[in-house]
Amino acid sequence: MEHSNLHLPGGLTRRVDQERDRLEKGARRIVDRAHEAGVAATYLIWEGDPAETILEASSAEGADVIVLGSRPRTDIRKLLLGSVSTQVTRTAPCEVIVVPN
Repeated sequence: MEHSNLHLPGGLTRRVDQERDRLEKGARRIVDRAHEAGVAATYLIWEGDPAETILEASSAEGADVIVLGSRPRTDIRKLLLGSVSTQVTRTAPCEVIVVPN
């Protein structure tokens, strides 16, 4: 099976499955730390438009809170489209916590 390439910031190119594996390992580490602290946590991997997918997943899972990272951006895409965290914060059915990176 041939996987398409994902073009990442900084000119990096990685296969989609490689990037997904990398992100899943990071998510598992965060969930493990939460469990060690006695906090119920899970992670989901959904594909699609980031803001729409986060909102769909939170609704499907009955999430009490959404925690998102945010990094400062000055590019034209943010000016035209807005950030994922802004879109989620405006329309989420639950509390949203945005953590600056």
